[in-house]
Amino acid sequence: MNKLMIVTALMAEAVPIIDAYKMRKEPKKPGYHHYSVSTPAGPIELLVCGLGTQQMREGLEGFFRIQTTLKLEDTQEIIWINIGVAGALSHSLGELLWVGAIGETEIARLPQTAEQIRVISLDTPSIDYKVNTLFDMEAETFLDVVMQYSTHLKPQRRVFCAKVVSDNQQAPLVEMSVKSRKKWLSALLQKNIASLRNDINNIIKTMD
Repeated sequence: MNKLMIVTALMAEAVPIIDAYKMRKEPKKPGYHHYSVSTPAGPIELLVCGLGTQQMREGLEGFFRIQTTLKLEDTQEIIWINIGVAGALSHSLGELLWVGAIGETEIARLPQTAEQIRVISLDTPSIDYKVNTLFDMEAETFLDVVMQYSTHLKPQRRVFCAKVVSDNQQAPLVEMSVKSRKKWLSALLQKNIASLRNDINNIIKTMD
């Protein structure tokens, strides 16, 4: 049976998913928070690794080291989904997009995937928006580490990426308090949680 692994950078992005699936919190691991739930279609787990390249890498590498040490499962059987927020040129704030590529690597697609759109990761936030490109801070590292530790993984089949638009050319990033930003990010994900759950169910079905 396949296992679905959802990876987010921020806890604010993860909370709507945790609540929707009624996930239980697993013991804290170095570098990431870990949540899980058993469903009729198979287990779903969620890793919250932190913002940016370094934290995402440390969190995912910590997960893979534990899997290798305990030999709990074959990591090749995992379906990976990176979910989070991203900036866009013209897409509406709060719009949910399944992207067709992370960096230069094509990934798995759903029927509603915006095939011409890719996500690229930046070290710092930017308002230099580009056509058919989303900006985030961790998707490329997510893919890099997953591919590094899952040598036979085919990203075109087992890696997905969903981004909710958090800023665009008409409404660029603005300064706000940490508390306000957390509430705002969670609200963006919460707005799309029903669609995300439906899409995730479809992903699981395609892998049976």
